[in-house]
Amino acid sequence: MVVSGGVPAGPVLTDLADAGLQVRTLLAVEGPAELLANLGELLQDEVRCEQVMGVPQQMEAQPSVLGTSAHVPVVAQVVTC
Repeated sequence: MVVSGGVPAGPVLTDLADAGLQVRTLLAVEGPAELLANLGELLQDEVRCEQVMGVPQQMEAQPSVLGTSAHVPVVAQVVTC
């Protein structure tokens, strides 16, 4: 799995575990919609805008698209003994 900017997820997850955090999920903030050449045009149309904006919600937790996002927030919790 790859996270933002082509960074492998393994070292990131290891760093988080070393910090005492248990990762619940990684989320893609920006999906592949930014790759659409006519994105600005699509966002001007109300129906198409809703369609384009709905895609990230469906894809945000898909491991296969994490590498396409410029930002990948981590949802984690502190591990207590």
